[in-house]
Amino acid sequence: DAAAEVLLKAAEADLARAPVVASLGGLQRHAPRVLPLLSRALVNDCDETRSAAASALLQLRHAARPLAGELQQALSDELPDVRRAVVEALGLFGSKLNWVASDLAKCLQDSDEGVAVAAARGLGKCGKTAAGCIPQLSATLHSDNVPVRLAVLGAFAQLGAIARSAMPSVCFMLHDPRADVVEAAQAALQSMGDRPSPFVGDFRRTDSGLGGDGKCRDGRSVSKDNRRDRSAKKPKDKQPKEKKEGRERRSSADRRDDAGRKAKKEKKEKKQRRNSVSKRNSGEPSAGGLASNGHKDRGGVATIVDSLAGLEDLPAQPPSSSLSGSFLARWSL
Repeated sequence: DAAAEVLLKAAEADLARAPVVASLGGLQRHAPRVLPLLSRALVNDCDETRSAAASALLQLRHAARPLAGELQQALSDELPDVRRAVVEALGLFGSKLNWVASDLAKCLQDSDEGVAVAAARGLGKCGKTAAGCIPQLSATLHSDNVPVRLAVLGAFAQLGAIARSAMPSVCFMLHDPRADVVEAAQAALQSMGDRPSPFVGDFRRTDSGLGGDGKCRDGRSVSKDNRRDRSAKKPKDKQPKEKKEGRERRSSADRRDDAGRKAKKEKKEKKQRRNSVSKRNSGEPSAGGLASNGHKDRGGVATIVDSLAGLEDLPAQPPSSSLSGSFLARWSL
């Protein structure tokens, strides 16, 4: 506390000393005494003092919210360092003040790259209050400045579903020549919805990555040089070698089992056919050869013998000349 008191007295005595003013940013516990000093330093004629005051307010973070009006006026400062620090400070409590988002959107077109990047990042922190600034963010995506494009895509990723209306412009970034911009666009699209955007699927299904008519979803045409098939660069997911070998081993084992079962079946069928043939030749009753009265069938030979036995009662007659010797020999058996 003694050191803080010394620092406060030094700042009260001379605000032109930039190092002293910059050190006030670490005195958050003494914010009631620090804020009036920084408010005066923010409009000081010395450029270094104004820059130090803006940096100190940024260090105070949410404690600097009472000076939001002074920070708004400092957005038009001629020093880029001052504007950058002020924009960053306003972005910290932009979700609580509705007017902050619109002022940050104006800073997207700032001539200084750092200010534009800080404005985009600040809009990403504003939440619902930035819903009316989505068109300005979408227009900034077509900037030639790569850090600005990345910052805007990061803001869309932070805003999530609030920025769903910017999907067409974000999809256009999927064909940016820089890989980091493409990755940022993919992250923004995933954050805009619970599932992958349908626009991403449309881009991957066509050669140009746009629509079937070769245009982006917002109607802008794109030159063929900028049309790229992102799917060609993404390698397919390769499964581990162990899993692949295991599947091959299982497949070969299944084939061997099938072949074994088939061979057993064929062997069994051949055996059944041989048994049936041998039974017919030997005159044994076949399986299931039951008569209608429930007794076993006597077989073909027994039936013939019974027929011959019935002929004993008939008068003997000379055999017909039409019967051949082989036929009689067969019946004599």
